[in-house]
Amino acid sequence: MPWSEFRQPQFGGRHRPADCRPSSCVLLLIPYRQRLRHLQVLLRHLHPVMQAQNLCYTIVVAEQHGNATFNKAKLMNAAFLESVKLGKFGCVIFHDVDLIPANRRIPYGCPAYPRHNSVSIDKFGYSLPYKQLVGGVLAMPIRHFLRVNGYSNLFWGWGGEDDDMET
Repeated sequence: MPWSEFRQPQFGGRHRPADCRPSSCVLLLIPYRQRLRHLQVLLRHLHPVMQAQNLCYTIVVAEQHGNATFNKAKLMNAAFLESVKLGKFGCVIFHDVDLIPANRRIPYGCPAYPRHNSVSIDKFGYSLPYKQLVGGVLAMPIRHFLRVNGYSNLFWGWGGEDDDMET
């Protein structure tokens, strides 16, 4: 089915397939700050990919207010705590705003264990710069995210929180 034939999600960032009753839904969180064009392009690509996989999902865009130093981890933790109130989710996917899925076969469903979804991106020549990298797009069951108590809030600016999550 061509991408243009997918129907638009209802309520802006939610979708539930009409022809099935999924056992759980995917919560996809996008930390965001002053990158509107990136966000528009990402959402235009994500919805068809997730709909092609017949997923029930909610996409939440979390934006840090003001001009203080960015704290991606704190933003993702806060967005997670508020977003899980929206429904029953089997997993959470943390998705950087500047990573666009290259094809619709990239799995966006709930994994049994944490899964790094962005292991092959053009910026790094389609290989990881180091083995422990889990940044970019990380999917994990809700129970695992709760067990590790979320991301560390100690990382300000860009970087570090993803590497800390891997350990």
